[in-house]
Amino acid sequence: MKNYLYSSIKHQAFTYCLLPFAFCLILLSCSTKKQTELTDTPVSGRIKIVADESLKNLVKAQVQVYEAIYPRTKFDVEFMPEQVAIRKMLHDEARLAITTRGLNKEEQDFLRAEQFSYIPGTMALDAVALVVNRSQKDTTISITELKDLVKNKKTTLVFDNNNSSNLTYMIDRLAIKDIKETKVFSANNNKEVIEYVKKNTNVIGVVGLNWISDTDNLASRALNKSIRVLAVKDDAKPAMSNYAQPTPQNLRWRRYALERKVYMLTKEGHSGLGRGFIRFASSQKGQLIVEKEGLQPFYLYRRNVKFERYKIN
Repeated sequence: MKNYLYSSIKHQAFTYCLLPFAFCLILLSCSTKKQTELTDTPVSGRIKIVADESLKNLVKAQVQVYEAIYPRTKFDVEFMPEQVAIRKMLHDEARLAITTRGLNKEEQDFLRAEQFSYIPGTMALDAVALVVNRSQKDTTISITELKDLVKNKKTTLVFDNNNSSNLTYMIDRLAIKDIKETKVFSANNNKEVIEYVKKNTNVIGVVGLNWISDTDNLASRALNKSIRVLAVKDDAKPAMSNYAQPTPQNLRWRRYALERKVYMLTKEGHSGLGRGFIRFASSQKGQLIVEKEGLQPFYLYRRNVKFERYKIN
């Protein structure tokens, strides 16, 4: 009996001695985990970005310049339907989502439930472009006419994807209550929309402006030559009551009827690579990239030009 009591006391004493060490190991483990999660900074690290496919050229240009300026950074970029991109960001499958809409109420509530603030960054003014076959002579359309064509199934609207930002935008803009009551054809991406329009008449392709806006890009120039881009007006809005093409100038003066913004969404709770990218895209350098891509920068920076006079002998 004495031996049993002695053994039991000895075992308990040994256990109590180990408790401080176990506690320290737990703290060290938590600290290591926290450090692992926060290893990236605005100028170093590797994160995943997801973006809507209609913004492919713009996002690739921003990423390429950022990685060149900060060589210790790396972005794994995937392009996908906008709804999927937002869902991946919300569920921590990607650090940053670049989209053409902000979060809806349900998505904002999800953020708040996880104790995150909803503070979207804005990169640019973008637009939805309506493209038609080169054989079509009429190059203008009003929102009223477009609604009538869709409602009465007089033409087919061609989109890049069933879950794309272009489709979501047009459903909202044209107040379409049931997509099944319209004539809609879904391609796989924006490029395939343009290819479909090139081969078919009596269809209107709906693409992101970024696919045809960069006039310095050979691919964009080739796409522009193969289709016609419609000028659009909206009689319900005075500033947009004249036909206007989706150009940076018309976006700047808010004359184009199918405008939209480019958002940058993240759950990043520290000063990491995601927030660094958002600040860069909103800075003067980032906005110059937006302008180079043929879109309208969301932020306008003052340019100071100094002239000096020299006497030539």
